[in-house]
Amino acid sequence: MEAKAKPARRPARPRAGANARFFRDDDPRVKVRRCLMCGGDFWSAHAGNRMCAACIEKAREL
Repeated sequence: MEAKAKPARRPARPRAGANARFFRDDDPRVKVRRCLMCGGDFWSAHAGNRMCAACIEKAREL
């Protein structure tokens, strides 16, 4: 299985919401990471955050 390369474009930074206060420019843990469920890129506040907001909502409905 061939790994997909990350796209050159980064996702937009979140503007509002519960987690927006955690996205500081000087925090090295804040990175663009790939979602384990859908494979899309998203801004992650820490290394343990591996699912995007849309997939988290889908998992809650299950």
